[in-house]
Amino acid sequence: LSRSFAPARASRRHYPGVIAICLRMAGGYRARVAEFDEFLQSDEFSRKKLHHLAFAGVPDGKGRRSIVWKLLLSFLPLKRDDWAPVLEKQRKSYEQFVQDLIVNPQAQDNVGDHPLSDEPDSRWGKFFKDNNVLLQIDKDCRRLLPDISFFQHPTGYPSKTGAVNSYEVFVD
Repeated sequence: LSRSFAPARASRRHYPGVIAICLRMAGGYRARVAEFDEFLQSDEFSRKKLHHLAFAGVPDGKGRRSIVWKLLLSFLPLKRDDWAPVLEKQRKSYEQFVQDLIVNPQAQDNVGDHPLSDEPDSRWGKFFKDNNVLLQIDKDCRRLLPDISFFQHPTGYPSKTGAVNSYEVFVD
C-alpha cells in the first residue's frame, strides 16, 4: 500500500482536514454533554428544550438516556420535586403486577391440586409452564448482550429451585 492508505503513519501533515474535523467533533461532543448535564441538573424541565436536545441523540453516561427517555415518555413529571412520589407509585404498581402475573401455586389452599397433578387447569401445571417460559427468557436475555452486566444479574424469577422450594421465591 502507498503512504496515502496507511493510517498508522498518518500525521497532521498528511491529513490536516480530517484531524481538524475530528477535533471539532470532539469539542462539539463535549459541549453537547455539558449542555445535557446542565439541563438535567435543573429542577423543572422544558419539554420543548428536551425534544430539541434529544433530537440528535443523548450522550452516554451518568444515566442521561434513562432520565431523558423517562421524561420523553411522560413516565416522570417535568418537575424534579414530583419524581419521588411518582416513582414510589410506579414501583408499587410494578410489584403488584408481578404478584398478579407470577403464579404461586402455594398461595391458595387447593385441596386437590398438587405438583404431580396432570389436570389442565392445575395451578401447579400453570406454574411449571410459566417457569419454563421464564427460564427461556432468562437464557435469551443472558445471551443477548453478555458484555453488559445488567443482563447477567440473577433474578428471583423464574424459580430455579424447583417446586419443593418455590415458596421461598414468592416470599422475598
